[in-house]
Amino acid sequence: MELKGVAHITGGGIPGNLPRILKRTGLGAKLTNLPAPNPEMQKLIEIGNVSRDEAYQTWNMGVGMIIVCNEVDKVEEVCKKHGITMWVIGEVTGDGEVTF
Repeated sequence: MELKGVAHITGGGIPGNLPRILKRTGLGAKLTNLPAPNPEMQKLIEIGNVSRDEAYQTWNMGVGMIIVCNEVDKVEEVCKKHGITMWVIGEVTGDGEVTF
């Protein structure tokens, strides 16, 4: 299995971290299957009156790591073997933009 990139999603959220592994290639990503915020994050969004976009740009929103690869089934197999929850959150695009 060949990983194309791994992004640890920390401060700066997905838009601040994912482009770091895509920009050298000019690629982008269309993220259409992001997880719903967990109850704690949802409460912070409500208390702080934070928009969905701002929340995903600031916090990881439950996405701790993004793996870019061509072999999703193999990544899923390894994750299952180690009890790691994973899901496909989108796809790589050729436009250089990360959208969600």
